[in-house]
Amino acid sequence: MIVGLDIGGTKIEGVGLDANNYETLVVHREPTAKNSYSEFLAAVMSVIDAVSQHGEIESIGIGCCGSVGNDGLMQGANVSVLNGEDFIGDIQKQIDVPVAIANDADCLALSEYKDGAAKQATNSCVAVIIGTGCGAGVVINNGLVTGLNKLGGELGHNPLPNFNPEVDGHPHQCYCGSMNCAESFVSGTGFARTFAEKYEPQILERLWPSTKEGMKEPLSTSICIVISSLELWVQL
Repeated sequence: MIVGLDIGGTKIEGVGLDANNYETLVVHREPTAKNSYSEFLAAVMSVIDAVSQHGEIESIGIGCCGSVGNDGLMQGANVSVLNGEDFIGDIQKQIDVPVAIANDADCLALSEYKDGAAKQATNSCVAVIIGTGCGAGVVINNGLVTGLNKLGGELGHNPLPNFNPEVDGHPHQCYCGSMNCAESFVSGTGFARTFAEKYEPQILERLWPSTKEGMKEPLSTSICIVISSLELWVQL
């Protein structure tokens, strides 16, 4: 059985597939533990253990917030306890199978480019993922753009275009240290915080259908900046 893990700021989901026909054998989900790295790692291993009850694991592939830096340690994850840790090494100490990891938005971009929404693209695409955070994966000339420091496509850590406190809410310092990152506003957590500043937190779900209209402009503007930048690069 081959196993895939999807790790984000809200949940850890494991899927076990038959290694021959890729039939789904098991799906198991648990909340992401964010209080400490030891708790986070224990939650990941709990998902792996639950999936392993349905067959022998041959390999594990992980799509995760953040990325592995040139020093082999995690970086840029919105699950802050993960940053600076040897995540893959710690998993391999507990299970002796091949383990590979990639940024979740990069996984999305490559998957959609290969056989999904962007399969008709000539040689490039951008995939934007919005969840607990906000990121993007970029494919140029049939290959992922990961950048010199493995932080390519980090749309969420560009400044929010045309930030206006009257429209976007209070200035906000991102966990990365910068002010008014796009992810601080264009994400599940950003939407909830901005809504709570303007209205009442407890009625977010009831008013979300009308409120989401106000979120379209910062999202679309952020995406347009990425597209226009890449168009210049592709033409060059």
